[in-house]
Amino acid sequence: MDIGNIELIFNNENINIKYNIDNYKQCKLSFIYKETPVKLNINTWSNYGFTVFVTVYLQQLGLSNKELYDRGIFSSEETSSERCKTISDFHCNLIIIEAIRDVFYYMEILLENKDKELLEYCVWYKNTYKFPRKYFEFIQLVGCLCILQTEDLFIDKKYDVIPFIKINGQN
Repeated sequence: MDIGNIELIFNNENINIKYNIDNYKQCKLSFIYKETPVKLNINTWSNYGFTVFVTVYLQQLGLSNKELYDRGIFSSEETSSERCKTISDFHCNLIIIEAIRDVFYYMEILLENKDKELLEYCVWYKNTYKFPRKYFEFIQLVGCLCILQTEDLFIDKKYDVIPFIKINGQN
């Protein structure tokens, strides 16, 4: 388990994110955004297999499965389905903290495009890319899931009320 803080600028506002990473690599985040308390739960990398997430993270740094095996990180050259062998919890948590920073950066990109039906996009992405196989796919999926968890905070879209009218014309 790891508990700490991440300070960053998000959408032109300084925020201090309190995080709690449990032994299963699920994250609970809490922070204040525009004077509103926000709580996010991120379990995507634990749901899909943390080893897959670590592998795609290291691969985006340019390391191949063979290099990961040669360095003793994985117990076989096979695929990322093999268990991590030598990465400490400390280093795993550092990878997660970096990913959280990347998620917030991606959420800013999403918010810049909010005039393009952001919620619909996030639902579409979540349903289309259910099984991320690259680091950027994990980040995009988690970013969309975070937007969906906090949609009322980021989306100020207004709708006209559609009235209920009975078929016989009486209310």
